[in-house]
Amino acid sequence: MDTKKHWETIYRTRPTSEVSWFQPEAKKSLELIRRVAPERAAPIVDVGGGASGWARFHLNGEYTFGARLGAGEESNAGAAEVSSWLGGIAVDRTFPLKALLVSGELYAREPIATADDLEWNTGIGLRYQLDPRFNIDGGIGRRLTGDDRGWYVTFGTAYAVGLPWRR
Repeated sequence: MDTKKHWETIYRTRPTSEVSWFQPEAKKSLELIRRVAPERAAPIVDVGGGASGWARFHLNGEYTFGARLGAGEESNAGAAEVSSWLGGIAVDRTFPLKALLVSGELYAREPIATADDLEWNTGIGLRYQLDPRFNIDGGIGRRLTGDDRGWYVTFGTAYAVGLPWRR
């Protein structure tokens, strides 16, 4: 039996909800998390794959502690791209048989300098898996507000490394 062809046929012909490993709620994962970290505020990271009906939505944010900088102070502190806070939403859609991920984002950023206004940015990108350990990605974006509105381009690669796994 050609295993690759078998699984490609499964992914192509069956809805996600009809494969044997589908679960609408990750009950076992949630049970394990609650056992390890019973406090709801415990700092844990749960990394998982899984599937969604169409796309995954993410809320992203960051906050820089400390006072905002006054006019002229940001150049002395090397804070040209540092935010006081940043918040946004992103959506991505994976195409497993094509080894492709498409994503889009919209976010607001308050620069660390008090003289700078709130910025709005948007972008789209692609990630293509060349083999199980190597991918390339790229995207374009636009700063929608502020004095330095403009387009930007990103490009990157990633190579996964790990220790040999033995059973």
